[in-house]
Amino acid sequence: MLSAPLTFTHDGYLHHGDKRFIPVGVNYWPASCGTEMWSQWPEAEIRRDLDRMARLGLNSLRFFLRWDAFEPEPGKWNSLALERLDHFLGWCREAGLYAQPTLFVGWMSGGIFWPEWKAGRNLFSDPELRLRSAGYARKIAEICRPHHGGLMGFDLGNELCCLAESRAAAPRDIAAWCGAVTSAIHEAFPESWSMAGNEQSQINSDCGWRLDDQPGTSCLSMHAYPVPGWHPISFDGMSDPLARSFLPFYVKVARAFGPVMVQEFGTVLTLSPERQRDYLAEVMQKCWEAGANGFLWWCWSDFSCSHYPYNKSSMEKELGLVDIEGNVKPGPDALLEMGRRLSESPSPRRGEAEVGLYWPRYYYARDCPENPGNTPEGCAPRLILAHYLTERAGWPVDVLRHDALARSSAKVLVIAGTYLTVQEYHQLQAWVEKGGCVLWHGPNPHSMGPDFQRLAGFTAVDYRLPRPVTLHACGKIWRMSRFPMETRVDVKLTGGKVIHAAGDIPLVIAHRLGKGCVVTALPDVEGSALDEAGDPERRDGWSFWYGGMIQECLKLGQISTETGSPDQP
Repeated sequence: MLSAPLTFTHDGYLHHGDKRFIPVGVNYWPASCGTEMWSQWPEAEIRRDLDRMARLGLNSLRFFLRWDAFEPEPGKWNSLALERLDHFLGWCREAGLYAQPTLFVGWMSGGIFWPEWKAGRNLFSDPELRLRSAGYARKIAEICRPHHGGLMGFDLGNELCCLAESRAAAPRDIAAWCGAVTSAIHEAFPESWSMAGNEQSQINSDCGWRLDDQPGTSCLSMHAYPVPGWHPISFDGMSDPLARSFLPFYVKVARAFGPVMVQEFGTVLTLSPERQRDYLAEVMQKCWEAGANGFLWWCWSDFSCSHYPYNKSSMEKELGLVDIEGNVKPGPDALLEMGRRLSESPSPRRGEAEVGLYWPRYYYARDCPENPGNTPEGCAPRLILAHYLTERAGWPVDVLRHDALARSSAKVLVIAGTYLTVQEYHQLQAWVEKGGCVLWHGPNPHSMGPDFQRLAGFTAVDYRLPRPVTLHACGKIWRMSRFPMETRVDVKLTGGKVIHAAGDIPLVIAHRLGKGCVVTALPDVEGSALDEAGDPERRDGWSFWYGGMIQECLKLGQISTETGSPDQP
């Protein structure tokens, strides 16, 4: 029976006592009843499932508590459900499986599950619901506390960022709700830790959940699947290398803010074994190198039930690691192989990449008056594509926040069409003067004041129509179809030098500053590449731009390097 709790160490990884612990497990509902687990309670099936998980070498699982099952009326508890929870946690410990309870299941497999008494009120902004949420979390924590040695923290809720009420509530209300719920958990169970089980919407949209403002949590969550419509850039199946870059990128972003767990992932379709194995082997390895704490597959088993939500989302019935008979399915079995291999691997050496992808100080627009023009919907596809193309050019990439530059080993910083504040200009200038190089794509034409001029070596003198242009650089001809803010600027040099132009139109300007340099491309480079993203061959051809321009930055900054030589596709 498990007796030692899981804790985070200073490096952001989970440990079991004095040993590193890598969660490799599943998200769990029983096959026979799915979301009706707590009312139907198939005890023999549940215990058999837990034993099978352990025999397969899995070490953890995430499971789900429906609020309506435990508190059917405000302040009135279902004692039978609470007793079943206690039994379930005990069985997990006996099987040697660390368990993570997910408290609030509003969104699940295409369905919405709330107590009737919630009555359409907003979970985050309604004062009474915030109190009720804290009370419910406290009650569950009291039941869980005796099982401390077998708990893998608390998950506040399943993909709450997908709820319409997350977008309807003010971000400060979501943070306040998060703080109230985690405080209640920790009051009842001081030794515990918490996380919020969100997915890529934290990065790709202004959903109200902020990576840097989830009070009381110790770890961030990331979920993602290779489904084109669920990401801001389309791709051509899980064999497309772009598809394999999304989850590692999301992990890198979250890891820039703290520990992160790949708490839910998979391939969705589970009937193409070789494609799945290749996808999983590459994605899990890259996520591990990016700093992921573990991997929980969605989900344990295919489902035999056909009630809501499986009657309307029948795809959800065939996503299991095992089939209805409990046999491991070929394809998802790569999870088991990769889990064994990672458990024997040394901890990754993070933060040593020579190229950093800049994460701006202000990313979300809602309730952020100091934001200079960034939106997740605009920034995310550009950052995703810049990350993918730079790595495809042979340069490993770290995601760097504005306040992490001084601690990074990056020699080149790529700014992929995100907009910066004056304070960030000053930070970048100090970093460049000490020897750093910046490759800056599509700076904001409305922010080219004196602070920008000192950094970039030029200023705007006229705003022009954003007509497409072509230029020759890095051995190829490039069609720049977009410009930031729908504006092409005419420029006056104030120390910089034009290194690439389209006829008499300056497009790329280099500026030596102290020991480093800034290379600025006026077009919206990522936007121009996105215009060709529907053609994988043309899309991937843009890696020559990133590889070539990074080399130019290093040459102009007189920085020598023995690693990172581009291996162009």
